[in-house]
Formats: sequence, structure tokens, C-alpha cells
Amino acid sequence: GGVPTRYVHLRGVIKALNGDDIGDDIAELETYKLPDDNPDRTEDKAIHHLQGLAAMQSGDADEAVTQLKQAVEKFGYEYGIYEIDLAQALFQSGARRDALSLIKDAQANNDSLLSGELRLDLLWRRQRAAYIEADFFDAMGQPEKAEQIRAAAQSRTQ
Repeated sequence: GGVPTRYVHLRGVIKALNGDDIGDDIAELETYKLPDDNPDRTEDKAIHHLQGLAAMQSGDADEAVTQLKQAVEKFGYEYGIYEIDLAQALFQSGARRDALSLIKDAQANNDSLLSGELRLDLLWRRQRAAYIEADFFDAMGQPEKAEQIRAAAQSRTQ
């Protein structure tokens, strides 16, 4: 078998969403990192993502943005949730225009950085991003726009 990055990352995401400590998951991912001369930074991306989630949980939106930008920008396997979580952190930090731009990008039809395989997680990502965009508009006092976005997202699933 290969390195269990996906499993450890997902476990950490679930724990973070439940408000649980993810320090052990981050430490375990550190043990799977490839040597620095290898351009694939998949484990680093997962670590930055979990660190960003932890920062969001603790209310440090600026640190969350810093960590989540690293998760998005480094080269490696791209989990669909990285951009979505960065957009949420940007919104929390007050960078609403950047958040809206990024959440629009997350709804675009794109492929993996590392392969052309069919990625069912990207279908989920596009839907999730649409609902988060709607939440952004609700938070900005634009419920009509939010409802239009939700209705359009709902119609894509039928």
C-alpha cells in the first residue's frame, strides 16, 4: 500500500469540524512528507489545510488564510476542499471580494493537477461552493441573490 495521506487528512478534517484537537493528525502527516527535493508537496498541502482549519476553529482568520493559501498554492494532489476553506477564511478575515472570486473559481469545471482522472469529489465541490457563495450573500445582507444561487445549484442536481 501507499502512504495513507488521504485517510489521515480526512480524519483530521472530520475531527477539526467537530472541534476536536488535530495535533496528532498533523504530526502523523509530517512523518509521510517526501524529501524536500521532491516537487510533490501533497503531504505539505494536507498539513497546511489542517493547520488552517485549526486556526479557523480558534478564531484566527488571518493565520487560517496564511495556512490555507499554502495548501492551495503548493504543488501536489489537489483536494477539492482547499479552495473552499480558503474562501471561507478570506471571508472571515474581511477579504470579501477575494472570497467571492475564489468561491466562484471553486465552482468552475476543472481537473486534478496530477491527472486527468474523473474526479467525483469535484462535482461535490462545485455544489458545496455554490451553497457557500449563497451563505456569503446572506451574510452581506443580500438574501435574494443568495436564494438565486441556491436555486441554480439545486437545479444542477436534478
